[in-house]
Amino acid sequence: MLLAVKAKNKLKKGGEDKMRHVFSILLVLGLAMCCISLAEAQTSTTVSATATVPEELILRVSLNRVNSMGTDDNGVDDVWDPTPATSMNFGRLTHTLDNGQEAGTLFSKPYYYVALMGAYSSGRRYYIRSSCSGLVGPVTLTKGFGVTNIDNNPKKADKSPINAGTFPSGAVLGTPGPAVVSDKLLLDSGSTGANWVIGAYFGIPPYKKDGSIPYPGFEPIPVNAPNGDYTGEVRFTLTL
Repeated sequence: MLLAVKAKNKLKKGGEDKMRHVFSILLVLGLAMCCISLAEAQTSTTVSATATVPEELILRVSLNRVNSMGTDDNGVDDVWDPTPATSMNFGRLTHTLDNGQEAGTLFSKPYYYVALMGAYSSGRRYYIRSSCSGLVGPVTLTKGFGVTNIDNNPKKADKSPINAGTFPSGAVLGTPGPAVVSDKLLLDSGSTGANWVIGAYFGIPPYKKDGSIPYPGFEPIPVNAPNGDYTGEVRFTLTL
């Protein structure tokens, strides 16, 4: 009976040793698998990404006819045509004001034109200019036709703004003056070369209601200019 008990205890002890050995093996395998998992989580792959920005020098111009409504109000109630124009057609010039008084000069009413211009230069400094040699007919008219305003914050026909943000730092607008001139500066982008849309207003206006001139350097078309059809061209250029 005593021997049997001892034998039983020996068998029990041998089983416990085997269990400990198996557990040790499982623990080592578990740690190994854990290390493999950690190693996999830290593995990364890098791939390249490429793109090319083209070098551009593009000028976009949209010409728009505007009805001044016969008022000298700096555009407050002016009405833009819903579709862009293809040319500046000032029609039949007159020398009579709306009230029937003599203006003493030939001028166009009620329309003027706004050229909306935006440039793309790949961030390089650029200049937008206009040139005109005059309106040619029986004689060449070099007076009266002018850039009456240059707007750095023009709006669309529906009065909504075109540009977002503020006028680029360092950019400089040209000044109103006669349109019949070579390379009239409309915009100097400044060193940033930022894209921006400006509006250049072209017209053949009379004197203002208070008798002042409509733009610097204004000289009127004389009322004794020969009758006939007159044509000309305005060229817009973008240069670095």
